Amino acid sequence: MQGDAYMLLQTLFGAWPEGLQIDDRAGRAAYAERIVGWQEKSLREAKLRSSWEAPDEAYEERCHALARALLDPGRSAAFLRELHDLIKATAAAAQANALVQTALRYTVPGVPDLYQGTELADLSLVDPDNRRPVDYACRARLLEHDAPAKLALIARLLATRADAPEIFAQGDYALST
Repeated sequence: MQGDAYMLLQTLFGAWPEGLQIDDRAGRAAYAERIVGWQEKSLREAKLRSSWEAPDEAYEERCHALARALLDPGRSAAFLRELHDLIKATAAAAQANALVQTALRYTVPGVPDLYQGTELADLSLVDPDNRRPVDYACRARLLEHDAPAKLALIARLLATRADAPEIFAQGDYALST
């Protein structure tokens, strides 16, 4: 269970919804259910204590109870404060990392590996979490006004690809001298 607990902690940190506050009861409850859905799939696909063919429902329920307890300020207030502080402390580095990954994805030779709906910060987990509808109207509005950094970067990089398609279609990874 130790490895499963570590993976849970990493996921709580990495997928914490942007803007979610500790005192947002409905937001925390929705996040907890997303985590439980991810956790079930993760535990079963790892095939260490549970699997799709032979689910260990008692073990899974203990894991789900831990996830819910960690997201309950009545039971884990100190943990939630420390997690929230860590998320705030690492936000700038996480943003920079996301922008670098985005730039690489859109500038390497070939067809960019992109998914509709990930033009904004995307902290989706597994099915069905990653299949939520894309709000295209929101993205269009943001492009017209003050687009977030990732969306603005994607727009600029796609324009660059359109202006110089030969570089991206025929380019390679060799350094020129």
